[in-house]
Amino acid sequence: MTDSNYHNTRLAEDRRRTVLWKALANYLSKYISPDANVLDFGAGYCDFINHVTAGRKQAFDRWDGIKKYAKEDVSVHV
Repeated sequence: MTDSNYHNTRLAEDRRRTVLWKALANYLSKYISPDANVLDFGAGYCDFINHVTAGRKQAFDRWDGIKKYAKEDVSVHV
């Protein structure tokens, strides 16, 4: 099964997930220094890394679809 098929069949995009990760990122941001480097491994749809506040944000995933979802301020690594 390719990574693309995995995401389509096992981890389809779901806006409810975005709401949850946004709330968690907002809560955790108070513990993260504004100049910190945050790494999100297995970032998927970038729901966490897109909403966390940090000086440098990096998203890692083996799924190349991640590039479509990461915001401009997020460095993507596939």
